[in-house]
Amino acid sequence: MQLDIGYSVSAKLVQGILIATENMGLSSADLLAAIGLSPIAIAHPDDRITHRQWAALWQAIAQQTNDPSAGAQLAALTQFESFSVTGYAMSHSATLEAALTRLTRYSRLLYEGMEFSLVIEGAIAQLTYQTVSPALVLPAISVGWTLANIMLWAERNLGESWPLIKINLQQPAPADQTAYTRIFNAPLHFNTETNALLFDASWLNAPLLRPDSGLCEVLDRYADSLLASLPRSDEFMQRLHHLLAELLTEALPKREPTLEVLSQRLGYSPRTLQRKLQMAGTSFQTVLDTLRQQLAYQYLQNPQITNSEIAWLLGFSEDSAFNRAFRRWQGMSPGSYRKALQMTS
Repeated sequence: MQLDIGYSVSAKLVQGILIATENMGLSSADLLAAIGLSPIAIAHPDDRITHRQWAALWQAIAQQTNDPSAGAQLAALTQFESFSVTGYAMSHSATLEAALTRLTRYSRLLYEGMEFSLVIEGAIAQLTYQTVSPALVLPAISVGWTLANIMLWAERNLGESWPLIKINLQQPAPADQTAYTRIFNAPLHFNTETNALLFDASWLNAPLLRPDSGLCEVLDRYADSLLASLPRSDEFMQRLHHLLAELLTEALPKREPTLEVLSQRLGYSPRTLQRKLQMAGTSFQTVLDTLRQQLAYQYLQNPQITNSEIAWLLGFSEDSAFNRAFRRWQGMSPGSYRKALQMTS
């Protein structure tokens, strides 16, 4: 069960993915059915699906392809500039820096809950891509698709190869890296803090092939109006999830987060917090359980973290409590889940 705290994803982005999967030989109808969506739900370009459905779509693609590099391969069958005003404005920017700056500014139109940042440190520039909260987890296959799409977009619009210094990926290293190496053609680093494309900062001044300042001015105004009209995510639930995630990872003495401690951090009385949670159709225990579940899935993908360490990170009093909870969530032990992950990597 993926945490869903109001973040949404553009239906046009989903449509682009499904077209690409059809070209790869997968059935878009089967993929939609696997995540409980009908084609009508994404028929209009202005429609949006939940972050949970977006993550489930990528999980379904991973299961049907049984190939962890399928996301990066799908990028060759999609074009980032065709998804929305974001990509269109990027492609008519004057320089690569102007385009990537527009990406960081307008990516929320494509998918909320994920953010790009352009960081320049001396001669090195990096475009990072990560979730806005540890409570939001995306399958590694979708990260590969996103970063490969940005790289391929840049090469189409620069009119030449874009030599990357390296690619950082938060996911564990897959057993077979052949597809990643072929697509990215740059050193790959796994188990990193963030997902990022690193390149020589001098490329930021590189001109794009189709600059149009007048058109970009119009597109920027349109994108700004779309951002203003995009429904805001539930800020209360976002703040609650962020604080609860922090409580789980605080230093010793390790104790299970309580409603009283969380309400104090939020500046509410325990009764007020309970009332707000009831109004949101949930409870403290449900929120805690769901957050633990998602963080457990994330931690179990990293072979360097033991099951005992995961139990500690999630605030369980003992390993057996974590094992019981995970069996309730997934129907199998954490060890069995890890073995299943290894079979698809």
